[in-house]
Amino acid sequence: MSNIYRLKKELNHIAKLRSELYNRRKKFAEKVYVLNKQYKQSEINHFDYSEKFESLLGNRTIDGLEKQHRRKIESLNHRDHAIRNVIRRQELKKSAIVKTAVLSVMVMLAISMPFTIDSGITGFATSQSVGTTATANIIYYYALAESTDFSSGIDFGTITHNTQNNNATVNYDNSGTGYALNLSADSNTDISICVKANTDLKIHSSPSNIIGIGNMTFNASTTNTSSTPSFSTRTEMNTSVYRNATHNLGAGNATFFRFWLTVPDATVPGTYNNTAEFKAVRAGTDCA
Repeated sequence: MSNIYRLKKELNHIAKLRSELYNRRKKFAEKVYVLNKQYKQSEINHFDYSEKFESLLGNRTIDGLEKQHRRKIESLNHRDHAIRNVIRRQELKKSAIVKTAVLSVMVMLAISMPFTIDSGITGFATSQSVGTTATANIIYYYALAESTDFSSGIDFGTITHNTQNNNATVNYDNSGTGYALNLSADSNTDISICVKANTDLKIHSSPSNIIGIGNMTFNASTTNTSSTPSFSTRTEMNTSVYRNATHNLGAGNATFFRFWLTVPDATVPGTYNNTAEFKAVRAGTDCA
């Protein structure tokens, strides 16, 4: 059982407990309403009313019961929020698999894309303001989630050798691209997204056979149309430094990607692999 699966089961359990608390409170309120109505309509005398009311409260007060209910709900809500943040951060580590076919046979290219966080930040960044008598620490939070098309893979389809700038299959899905990274609406800082590959594309069993990383290009934009992200201003993927894909992405917004692959004439048939990393950094922080 994966950790994310276990956490989601715990969320379901919390939702069940929360529902039980609300139902219990509702039933108690209904019993109090019925008892008050019976007394008001003289269906029971004062002695019976007092006895039943005390039995219903169980040596507690309505105010005390209400405070206890609120404390339990708040505790569950805090736990729910904490678990959702853990799930959100763990899901950033999932990989998107990039596939393609090279030459006239079905040859697959796989590129996993773990959505990593700057090692010095790991999802949270600290900004410190120091005065002569006080220090304030502000915690910044952000989380990225890939679109469905991104999480299910970047597929270049069946392509042949000596072809230029082959589109990934959802580059132009319903005019816009299907590849997107979404910054969660509860993030409290803008971010930049940086992109880098770890190596050239290689055949695992024969690493001397490669497709140079410069043959894979990409472009990114916060606008998603038939022309944006544009082909004309695409950037080569590289292995040496992170390249900035987008600046100052705000909470609740997305960065959209398109990918292209050129297959050189002498490419040997095979399954080619490498890893492309998408790194989020707080706006104003260098990608490197």
